[in-house]
Amino acid sequence: NALLGEEAAAMDLPPTTSSIREYRWEEGHCILMDTPGIAAKDEHTTITDAALKKCELVAFVVETGGVETGLVWREIVRLARLEQKVCLVINDFDGYVSDSEKKIRLEDMFRTNLQKAAVAAGFHQDIVARVPLLFVDAKLALRARLESRPDLLEISGLMQVEEAFTRMAASLDMRDVVATLRRNLLQLIAICRAALAQRSGNEILA
Repeated sequence: NALLGEEAAAMDLPPTTSSIREYRWEEGHCILMDTPGIAAKDEHTTITDAALKKCELVAFVVETGGVETGLVWREIVRLARLEQKVCLVINDFDGYVSDSEKKIRLEDMFRTNLQKAAVAAGFHQDIVARVPLLFVDAKLALRARLESRPDLLEISGLMQVEEAFTRMAASLDMRDVVATLRRNLLQLIAICRAALAQRSGNEILA
């Protein structure tokens, strides 16, 4: 909503999204796909998994006051290993955006959790350098947009998010498209192999 500058999507706690919603973001020259998330109900997670396969850029949105499950960190690591462009957006529910010390401590905590998840998954590259971490007060940003308040917009952190999204989207090229198609093709091959093995046995499969 803050990116679009209007209340286009329903907002509530817990999140209300139960299906894929698409919104055209004119400034970013792209389509935003709002999903239920990967830590939602099983059927919602399945919907999100299907959407992830269509995307070249994935933004995980987490809350300052929430405790993220290991599932979120593992999914970020999995996508990074596949060389998919991914970023982490911290939505400031607790007013940290105006307290630089608290903000720095929180960012360090998220980076530490992400790096620990990468090491646990056997991914020993510097994942923090590959996954931009963005900090925004989305509620304040939406208010700034609705009331045309550039002063609030500046401290909300939304401009940094927009800049990062735009930069990452602009960096997409044919290699990213091919990588997305390759991931989907490999998954299709795995499904076909499993079906063939079940119906005809391993000898036919080989």
